[in-house]
Amino acid sequence: MRVRQKQLKQISFRLYDTPRDRRINNFLESLGENQSEYLRRLVEQQMARGAEPVKKVPEISVETVKKVKTDIETKQGSKKRLSGGFKGFKV
Repeated sequence: MRVRQKQLKQISFRLYDTPRDRRINNFLESLGENQSEYLRRLVEQQMARGAEPVKKVPEISVETVKKVKTDIETKQGSKKRLSGGFKGFKV
């Protein structure tokens, strides 16, 4: 009987109805082999070449985001003012 291997991680991605994703999907479907094995082999080739992984996007400080948000809010201002209060419904 086969022993189940412990799963390290499952990786998946979605292909949408765009020209780029359709080309990728058509290519993967045209392969004569398992798509997962094909992608694993490609990753192993990249690792063997010594390719560096993609660098992370630098983090943006919270203060910068808050400052930009308040600047935008003060510039826009309100375009419509409500007059008076709610006087209720007449019966």
